[in-house]
Amino acid sequence: MIQSNKFIYFIIGIVVGIAIGASVVWWMQNYDFKIWFTFSGKNKQEISTNNDNTNRNNNEEDKSKTNNSTYKSFTLKKEDSESSEEDSASMNSSNSEYLADTSSHNGMNSNSSDDIVIAKDELLFTRIIKIEGLNGGNSKKDALLDSLLINDKTKKLPANFVKVEFWRSPINYKGYKFSNNKLILFGIYIYEDTSLESRNNKLYLNYANTFYLIEKVDDFQPLMAVKLPRNK
Repeated sequence: MIQSNKFIYFIIGIVVGIAIGASVVWWMQNYDFKIWFTFSGKNKQEISTNNDNTNRNNNEEDKSKTNNSTYKSFTLKKEDSESSEEDSASMNSSNSEYLADTSSHNGMNSNSSDDIVIAKDELLFTRIIKIEGLNGGNSKKDALLDSLLINDKTKKLPANFVKVEFWRSPINYKGYKFSNNKLILFGIYIYEDTSLESRNNKLYLNYANTFYLIEKVDDFQPLMAVKLPRNK
């Protein structure tokens, strides 16, 4: 009897355990699936929303970058254009200034070349002067020989006469050259106050009571004032 009761209890326990186990399994399957489905759906929605937001942000960033790039490109092109225009204007201004300077310089050179006058030695007067203290030759008509003889062809003068040419130098040179009875003087301008004297076989020029030794030379020499010696 006791064993029969134990067996019944055992069977009841098994049935109850199976029922409880089946209930638990059914509950877990249904309730957990709903929870998983709900959670999965929320995650998918959140993931989709996040992806949409990310894509939207990326698109906005790309648009912003594109706009910035376009603005920078436009700005650079505008700056390059303005810089090119400024460089072109500066170059044109420089060329204009250069052409103006060149034209002005050429004009100055042209005017300078037109204004340049080459100064030359100038023959002022010619006289035939008798040497005082030196005898020889014919001395008549001395007064008729004082004239402008620049292009006059005269015969050979006597030994006691000298043809004297008075010249002006543009550099105010004062000197002489004497050969073949022809005396060329520079820096002597008062013709009437000029005479020649011979002392001790040497020739002296008397100009305004100042005496200068005149020697026969083929090259110009400076006029040096000296003291007139006495005749020996």
